[in-house]
Amino acid sequence: AEVLLPAQDAIWKEITQVFNNHLTKLGKLFNGPSIVGCISSTLDCWTAENDNAYLALTLHWIEEVIANVFELKSDLGAFIHLPYSHTGMRLRQVIYCAFMRVKAKDKAKSSPKRKHTWLEIQRHAQPDITPKMLKIDSATRWSSTQDMIARAHTLCKAVAHDLEKEKKFVEVDKLMELQLTQDKWKHIECFLELLDLF
Repeated sequence: AEVLLPAQDAIWKEITQVFNNHLTKLGKLFNGPSIVGCISSTLDCWTAENDNAYLALTLHWIEEVIANVFELKSDLGAFIHLPYSHTGMRLRQVIYCAFMRVKAKDKAKSSPKRKHTWLEIQRHAQPDITPKMLKIDSATRWSSTQDMIARAHTLCKAVAHDLEKEKKFVEVDKLMELQLTQDKWKHIECFLELLDLF
């Protein structure tokens, strides 16, 4: 019997849809009650025979499959074409986007090297204060938004310095749109002064 093979575009569309559905399921799992710890990741980069470079990101986590029964799980979190050099900064951006895609950025296990780099940036940009980590907003913690903004304002010079270092990477254009001007930092200062009244 004659078999009609689907066209290349149809195959690509089907594979993309299947993988998007897979990532959506992972997102629901990572934000459910059975995942309570951090999510780690491993990655592999390689160059195909046609000189195209690719990256595969595998996510690892511990899941409570039934009450008080935990299992180590892993699954594919990203499969990406890399049209640029594999620098540490660019790979970090890819990993961050992958965690964003499955809505698990708050569960990502932070790199000790990245923490060290951030603390060194503070020591250089703001040597007059003790280095601190930025805070993340939490919907279940009272005044956490104010605390997050206040910490960012305290470290505004270090934040600006960190963003300046990344400007040379074209992949962070969207990140650069979030860079605050001096006027906006002043607005934040006024906003914090108003909140201190309550």
